[in-house]
Amino acid sequence: MIQIHPLNDRFVTEIQLHASNPKVAAMTYLPEPYPEDGAQVFVGLFVPLLEQGVEFPYMILENDHFVGMTGITRVDFSTMTGEVGYWLGEPFWGKGMASRALALTTEMGFMIVGLEKILGIVLSRHLASMRVLEKVGYECTGTIIESVPKFKGETSVVYEMEKKRWQQVRSSNIRRMGFPPNGFSLEED
Repeated sequence: MIQIHPLNDRFVTEIQLHASNPKVAAMTYLPEPYPEDGAQVFVGLFVPLLEQGVEFPYMILENDHFVGMTGITRVDFSTMTGEVGYWLGEPFWGKGMASRALALTTEMGFMIVGLEKILGIVLSRHLASMRVLEKVGYECTGTIIESVPKFKGETSVVYEMEKKRWQQVRSSNIRRMGFPPNGFSLEED
């Protein structure tokens, strides 16, 4: 079963292992090459932000084993919007885990954080990630030119999910992805 769990240092070794894979880093904002202490620094920076309710980094777990990261970042509490991000370790690609994790993260963003809209921004060459967003029900709203130095000048596709739409597509996601009919499993500390 896929679950999302608030970031902590329990799986820092696994985060380091998967984030260090150049194939994982190639389509994400992860630094390349990934620093030898990158996971420890990441956890040290983002756990306090999670505790403050500013950023919402979550680990993706399958049967209590780390498989990737997800979360809501760039939260704007004045407009109640945020941006979803996710990545999986290479051994877990193509197994439907990203879609399940994105659905859980979307649920968390609306029901726990209280957002009204969630954006998903993905490189136009990252077709698999676009399919994940579409499978969960996100709608394409346009494109942008990246300003982040790693991808400067590249085109990214913008997707969005509004809370009202999520309430409409949520039940079909639950049935199709095999979640329990009473809701999503969000593991807390």
